[in-house]
Amino acid sequence: MDEAIAFITKSLSLEDIRYDFQKNNKLVSQPISLALVFISGKHQKAYREILTLIDEIFHPQQFVGCSSSGVIGNHKEYEDETAISVLLLPFPKLKATIQTVTQNFLDESSGPGFWHYETECSPESVQGVFIFADPFTMRVQQLTEQLSNAYPDVPMIGGMATSGSGEYQTFLFHNQDILTTGALVVFLEGPYQVRTLVSQGCKPIGKPYAITQATENVIHRLDDNSALIALTQLFTQIDDTTRKQIRNNLYLGLAIHDYRKNFQLGDFLIHNIIGINEEIGSLVIGMRPRNNQMVQFHMRDPNVAIQQLDFSLNQLKSQIHPSQIKAALLCLCNGRGKTLYGKPHNDIRYLEKELGPLPLVGFFCNGEIGPIGNRIYTHGYTACAAFLIEEN
Repeated sequence: MDEAIAFITKSLSLEDIRYDFQKNNKLVSQPISLALVFISGKHQKAYREILTLIDEIFHPQQFVGCSSSGVIGNHKEYEDETAISVLLLPFPKLKATIQTVTQNFLDESSGPGFWHYETECSPESVQGVFIFADPFTMRVQQLTEQLSNAYPDVPMIGGMATSGSGEYQTFLFHNQDILTTGALVVFLEGPYQVRTLVSQGCKPIGKPYAITQATENVIHRLDDNSALIALTQLFTQIDDTTRKQIRNNLYLGLAIHDYRKNFQLGDFLIHNIIGINEEIGSLVIGMRPRNNQMVQFHMRDPNVAIQQLDFSLNQLKSQIHPSQIKAALLCLCNGRGKTLYGKPHNDIRYLEKELGPLPLVGFFCNGEIGPIGNRIYTHGYTACAAFLIEEN
């Protein structure tokens, strides 16, 4: 039986990286249909040479990935370290179609038929989708909306690339091509299923508000008062301990469904508050909300993150047995890890405690992509995972 191969190399020199690649290539007995590759930003000057080594040594039919501030694999999360994470899928029946998407591509799209024509992938044949995007040149919300419409009910997981600390440029890898704009969308076809997991890491605080005026990503009014008044009111609704906890730890959740009377954990998409205009009393957030959408302030909480991850894993185990998983992809927000838990490797070790050791790779994201119901959304402070299952 063909088995996926997942490995990490922390080697610094190209010769040592070559040696690690050659050692793992000896474990492969079939041609590699697809390889996923995530490379830390500390390797930036050697990206092209590393991609050349992957092509020369493994000869994958396709390989795809991105840069990241940290990579995941070998039961660990390598945050801000020099590391390369590789997943080799030697599955002859797996077909991967990789579509390069630019902002112009999205703007020119006329609907689902446009996607089906450009990709030559029908919604009936696609079993799952991986998405790797540059957060600075791509309207990822527009991308996820178009993919949801073109491929309804198809499981999709991914994330926005990161790079070195404070850098505003990321890199996407498609075979030996290095892209600095757009997105790469991987369509998986064949006798496989993709199961997904989305687990948030924030809890709501204060009360919900309705957006009564917003322009682009600027919220002017909440419940017909200035958004800044709502933020000020929040501090009167919480205790002293919570006030201390939300310093540099305050976010805004956008309701997925507005019609609910009582909102609970998981009912909001979490996004950063990236600015406050005190003169006009508005909030600037990392997403474009809509008027009349319900929102609520949130804060990161490690206990909530573990509770949500435990709940999501129990749901997954009710659907499949861990032994059915052939390979896995894990996309973690770069606000999780040591920043959230105060210790390293927490998410990956909890996941593998519940599912057992897996051929798994992943990376730290500047925004995650995953499903809520049958639609795909961008998230913040989440763990998003995809599990490849071979059909009997």
